[in-house]
Amino acid sequence: MSFLFTPERKKRKGEKQLFELTPLNTQYEAIYLCSAMVLEEFRGKGMAQQLTINAIDEIRKSHPIEILFVWPFTKEGISLAEKISTSIGLQLNVSKLYKGIYLVKVIDRNSNVMVTKKFIKE
Repeated sequence: MSFLFTPERKKRKGEKQLFELTPLNTQYEAIYLCSAMVLEEFRGKGMAQQLTINAIDEIRKSHPIEILFVWPFTKEGISLAEKISTSIGLQLNVSKLYKGIYLVKVIDRNSNVMVTKKFIKE
């Protein structure tokens, strides 16, 4: 699995630009779980979890997804990502920025081993 990191980020790219730069007709091995916002009166019913699992199931019909990435901003966000990962049996990679260092925790669901890797922010 390969990843592209570009340290020369003088300007951040918006979601539309990233979408336009995404190559077509290729196989993807990873999914980035982004924000899920649920109205308060609908929270706790598993709606975001089931919607995400359904979407991942559809994506997996065309792509050999092996890993999920998430950069959680809330405890509910990490909890949801962990439930999704466990439910569908995919590895979860949790990223966090701390004092200029990216801490990446990789959880292998088969062996329940968590490894922390550090990357210096460019």
